[in-house]
Amino acid sequence: MRILEDFAILHAIEELIRTASTDAGRPHFEDPRYKSKEFDAANLRPVEKNAKKICFVDGGSAVIMEAPNFAIAAHRVYYSKYNGVKRESPKLSNMIEFFSLTVSKPSSGGINYDTTVYCEGEDAEPVIPDKEDVVFDSFDKTMTSGPVRADISRVAMVAREFAEWKMIELIAQGEDADIIVRDGSLQTIKTNESKYANAAAAACAQKKIALCGVSKTSTLLTTTGAALLPTIKNIADNNGFADKSWFYENIVEINHPDHDAEMFVAKLHPASDYVFRVEISKKSLEHAKAADVISALAVNATDLSFPGYPYGLINSDMMGRVPNDEADYNRIKTMAAASAKGALKVLDAGLKARSAHDVLDSM
Repeated sequence: MRILEDFAILHAIEELIRTASTDAGRPHFEDPRYKSKEFDAANLRPVEKNAKKICFVDGGSAVIMEAPNFAIAAHRVYYSKYNGVKRESPKLSNMIEFFSLTVSKPSSGGINYDTTVYCEGEDAEPVIPDKEDVVFDSFDKTMTSGPVRADISRVAMVAREFAEWKMIELIAQGEDADIIVRDGSLQTIKTNESKYANAAAAACAQKKIALCGVSKTSTLLTTTGAALLPTIKNIADNNGFADKSWFYENIVEINHPDHDAEMFVAKLHPASDYVFRVEISKKSLEHAKAADVISALAVNATDLSFPGYPYGLINSDMMGRVPNDEADYNRIKTMAAASAKGALKVLDAGLKARSAHDVLDSM
């Protein structure tokens, strides 16, 4: 068996090498509202360091308890503020926490997932999404994978995702920022999400704040099946940019109503092995230059823990997470509260419907 494994691995590596040696093609986008451009080294631009005030927004969620018909989750939305590499005190409450209960309910002809948000204090209220916007058909195509009902725990995360957009809107209204950066794309995918993204973009435009998204991962490909970002990096490396910071423009013309942004690929530190997909809202580019926004990101991307990735996003990612120990603590509190209310059987019946796999994994 070991010889067979080694043989298979060797052939898999050889196939990967063959795939990597294919022509680059051009950026590939299935949706006709994305018109890709031919690769051209002339689209490469050097990055100059230009410090600006940037707020970085991220959030995290942890499912405390879930069953086929309900999910209880804890959520956190956080932002950090920097002037170049210097940390600044935020003007607003920069950490918002809340809980949600998502339950399955009958609707006309099917089942809906209905989320209710619970929070304490006035700080959280401005970022909580409207109740009617977090009620979804359980077969909502923006949250399903194939012809199956959406995972209720995945739907429970949507309240926090919408809250991140509302946090951006709040920052634009109350902070003295030049740029607001969110973790991830500026594309809106979920039902009702564009309402919150558009409000955030409008608030930024009103204050002439650039709205930007930086994605840690990318699944974009070229027409020959190659990974898009490494392909662009190879173009840069082969055209005198191997030891420099750079960004690449003119990747694609986006005419999608739910993706009002320009797309770039950037290497934010000369010594970095990583390049990232960077998006800037089209409204921002009416008053800001892409080179200035990306250069400001590069100033913040010099930390030795991850050179080439903005430290503000590292910090916001760490602070925006809901730690496992907090989730465990809240799980115990939930069970205790259910027991006190005589509702433990209600929880237990649903939990057992999902727990058989865990029992097998522990054997």
